[in-house]
Amino acid sequence: MKKTLQLIIVFLFFVQIMPSYGYFSDVNSGNQFYEAILYAQEEGIIEGYDDNTFRPDDNINRAEFVKIIIESILDSEEISGENCFPDVSNEWFAKYVCTAKTNLIIEGYPDGFFHPEYDISFVEAAKIILLGFEIETNSDWDIWYQPFIQELSDKNAIPTTITEIDKEITRGDMVEMIYRLRENILDSDSMIYEDDVLIFNDDAAWYQPTPETSWQWQLSGDIDTDYDVDMYDIDLFDTPQSVIDDLHSENKKVICYFSAGSFEEFRDDAEDFPEEVLGETLEGWEDEKWLDVSSYQEFASIMEDRLDLAVEKECDGVEPDNMDGYSNDSGFDLTYDDQIIYSKWIAEEAHERNLSVGLKNALDQIDDLVDYFDFAVNEQCFEYDECESLTEFIDQNKAVFGVEYELEPEEFCAQANEMDFSWLKMDYELDGGRIGCEEF
Repeated sequence: MKKTLQLIIVFLFFVQIMPSYGYFSDVNSGNQFYEAILYAQEEGIIEGYDDNTFRPDDNINRAEFVKIIIESILDSEEISGENCFPDVSNEWFAKYVCTAKTNLIIEGYPDGFFHPEYDISFVEAAKIILLGFEIETNSDWDIWYQPFIQELSDKNAIPTTITEIDKEITRGDMVEMIYRLRENILDSDSMIYEDDVLIFNDDAAWYQPTPETSWQWQLSGDIDTDYDVDMYDIDLFDTPQSVIDDLHSENKKVICYFSAGSFEEFRDDAEDFPEEVLGETLEGWEDEKWLDVSSYQEFASIMEDRLDLAVEKECDGVEPDNMDGYSNDSGFDLTYDDQIIYSKWIAEEAHERNLSVGLKNALDQIDDLVDYFDFAVNEQCFEYDECESLTEFIDQNKAVFGVEYELEPEEFCAQANEMDFSWLKMDYELDGGRIGCEEF
C-alpha cells in the first residue's frame, strides 16, 4: 500500500547509524537548516551517523536520494527489483532504483545509464521529490525540469542555499525541502524561480549587491558622502545617523562595519563581554583581543544587540570583521568547524533582521560559507595572488569588494575589472581617499 507524504521518511545513508535520541553534535542554532533538522529528528524522519553527526553540508548522490524518497512513499514489501539499468544490477541500491523506475519516478540519462554515484543536482531532485510525493505540476513548460522547480518555488520550498538550478544539493537542502513541503512553511526565506534562474524572494529579500557594484569604504574620519558610488561601507558605531540618512537620500546603500570576532576595548559595549571569552591581542591592534567563538553563546546577546543597532540605524547590511580567529594565535584551541559554525550563526542572525551580510577575508572558508553570505570583502588578494577563490561569489551573482594598500592601480585594476570585482586603492587608515578601478 502506498504511503502518504505524512508518513515518516526513513533517512538512511548506508553507514552504521546511531540511535535517534539526542541531538547532532555538528548542528546547533547557528546552522541554516537547524529548525528543519530538529523537526526531522524529533519526528523520526532522520537518523545520524554513528559519531553523532548529521553532516548537513555533505552532498547526496543519486542512489542515496532515490532510496530516501522510495522508503518514504512505499512499504518495504513493495520495494524490489534489479538489473533495470546497465549500471544497476544487484547492488544495495538496485531495489530502490528499479522500484523508482517502475513507478515512473526516474528515467535515467539519455545514454541509458542511471549513474547512481553522481551527486544529485537540484533540478533532478526537484523532479524526483515531486513525482515521488505525487504533487501535481503544470506541464505547460518548454524544458523538462521547469514545472518541478516552479512548483517548489510556488510552495516556498527552495532554500536560499540553492542559488543555481544545477547546484548539487546537500543533506541539509534535502531536509529543508521536505520540512517545508510537509509543514507548508510559507514564511521562511526562499528562492523564487523566474526566467530560468533562482532569485531571492522579494518578500524577505535583503539587499543583495551584484558584481561590479561600485563602493566606498571609510572607517575613520568624517565621511565624505560625495562619491558617485552605489554603496558605502562605514562604521556601525561611529557613523552619525545623519550620514546614513544623507546616503540613503542619494539612493546609496549602506553597509555597517563591526568586529564580530574580536573584543574592542573602546566600544560602548566592551564591559558586557565575559572575561573568559577574551583571548590574545590581535597583532598590530593593541586594543583588540580575539574572542572564543567556540563559546559564542556567552556573548551572542552582544552580537544580537549590534545587529539590532544596525537595523535601528537603517543599515542595509553588515560587514562583520575578524571572522578568522581559528587561523590566528587567538589564545584558544579554535578549530575550522568552530569558525564555520559561528560564521553561519552571524549570517543567519543578520538575515533574520533582513540585513545583507558580507564575508570578510577568510578565503579558505569560502567553499563552506558562500551560500550563507551575500557578498565578500577582501584585503590585498592581488598582492598575495590569492583572488581566485573569490570567484565563487561572482559565480553566484554576488559582489566581491576589495582593496589594495601597497600595489598601484595599474598593477591590479585591469585584472580586477576582468574578474568583475569592485576594487579600490586606499591607505591603511581607510580614512576616505580612494582610487576606484571603475576609473580604469
